[in-house]
Amino acid sequence: NYAMLAHSKDSGASWSKFERVNQSLDKPWVAASGDGTVLLSWLGNPGGVKRSTDYGVTWSTPISLGYINHGTSLSFGGTGLVHMAYNTSETTVTYRRSPDYGASFESARNLSSQGTPCRSPCSPRSHPIVGGDTDPTGKVVAITWASRQQHADAEGDDDVWVIVSYDSGMTFSDPIRVNDNLNPSRQFQPWIAVDKYGAVHVVWTDLRDSGDNATYYARMTDIKLGFEPNVKVNDAGGKPASFLGDYKGIDIQGRDVVVAWPD
Repeated sequence: NYAMLAHSKDSGASWSKFERVNQSLDKPWVAASGDGTVLLSWLGNPGGVKRSTDYGVTWSTPISLGYINHGTSLSFGGTGLVHMAYNTSETTVTYRRSPDYGASFESARNLSSQGTPCRSPCSPRSHPIVGGDTDPTGKVVAITWASRQQHADAEGDDDVWVIVSYDSGMTFSDPIRVNDNLNPSRQFQPWIAVDKYGAVHVVWTDLRDSGDNATYYARMTDIKLGFEPNVKVNDAGGKPASFLGDYKGIDIQGRDVVVAWPD
């Protein structure tokens, strides 16, 4: 029940020993700036975040974030910016920003209604986990989650939603639906990345194919045009188990997009 941390200064060729950093029930998250500054967040009542400036050897006093049931996302941008997104009490999509690499955080802002994730009696269940990322400058910020929303574009079941900021988190767009399926079906467990060109990339679990467990992806390069046609990533699948862990992943280097999912 502890978050353990190790670091490498030579591109992963060698590693420090693992240190016990913080007690954590689930969904600890870590982000780093590359100069020794590391942020660690965790869920709980209260959830929190704390900071290290020496690659995780010593840590600051935790900052309480209130009741967080499903974890946070952390992303570093340029000029000292840190963007942190999470849900509060499973009702709102909440955001906090740091102007100084996490030494302090501005007051929390509720950006959107969370909507209702299908947890029970749905099988598999969908927890309202919020994902977020920023481009290297910290100017383009994107946040994603899945839920049933009262929205003109909703299709009546779990959908994947994204809100985007193009001014370093000062303002955010209204929710944009990512999945383009026309049949009533569930889309959930999204994760997100923003590339250096400001394009937004999302990956998620999708049951549009006669209920088979599939992984889908979509990209948005222009918010006026919305997301491009969805792309199925996996090549084979079957009926999902009654429990699917929330373990999607996506990362981008240049124009290369890497997607990971549990099978």
